[in-house]
Amino acid sequence: MTGIEDSPKAETSSNFTWARAFRDIGVSAINTGQFPFFCIFIVVILVLLKMPGEDVSKLIFNVFANLREFAVSGYVLFIIALIICGFYIKILRNAHKKQIEQRDNLIKNLTDKVTDSSSSITVVGDA
Repeated sequence: MTGIEDSPKAETSSNFTWARAFRDIGVSAINTGQFPFFCIFIVVILVLLKMPGEDVSKLIFNVFANLREFAVSGYVLFIIALIICGFYIKILRNAHKKQIEQRDNLIKNLTDKVTDSSSSITVVGDA
């Protein structure tokens, strides 16, 4: 046996399956708040997989024909608005995190100053 076969790295890479990748994507979606979109994506994929191949191709051609005729432009604009709102929310979240960090640093600095000043005060007792 070589060292490559016994190493844990070789073992984990061979056990990495599509199910594990799918689980990791799902956990990441939960952590970032995108789980509803992930669920909708999964439902759409499952529906497309269950449809016969001829119906899927007709559906895709129908969608592109409607896009050309501007029949579904409202849906496209809605999706674009959702994407823009997502970016805006991300920017707001980063700004909020920055403010919270500044507040925490200020509180820590003030606490340190109060602790330092209270420890430097000497009590003069009765002699």
